[in-house]
Amino acid sequence: MSALALSSTVTEVDFSEFSLSTSERELVRASFNRLEPAAELVGILFFLRLFDVDPSMRNQFEGPIKPHAIKMMSTMSLAVISLKQRQGAKSALRLLGTRLRQKGLKADDYNTMADALIWTLEKSLDDEFTYSVRRAWKVYLSQITSVMAAA
Repeated sequence: MSALALSSTVTEVDFSEFSLSTSERELVRASFNRLEPAAELVGILFFLRLFDVDPSMRNQFEGPIKPHAIKMMSTMSLAVISLKQRQGAKSALRLLGTRLRQKGLKADDYNTMADALIWTLEKSLDDEFTYSVRRAWKVYLSQITSVMAAA
């Protein structure tokens, strides 16, 4: 799987139709913005955690981790920015989910990736990763991954 495929598709995706409250959207945006100065390192930490939790995922991301980390964080940035917009996203996410399934990702892989991202956010944000921030990210990722996994 190429993270580039993710980033090229997400630019046209709007995540605002998901049922996040205004405060949850703001928590996701604010917490992600805190990570942006160290985005590359956060992305690398995500992949190290992902491969530690599920070594088979390494086969989905060939080559050095750094380019995947940069692409993944760029994709996440676009997804977080799109929380402000007001158009449908589910059909685009279904299409992306279909593409990723064709590349070998299974439905359970989305949960593994979401868990690795939550862990990464917790380690990267430290005390700023409050219960409310965790909950907002879990709701957001759960909705995104369920649509993609169902494709």
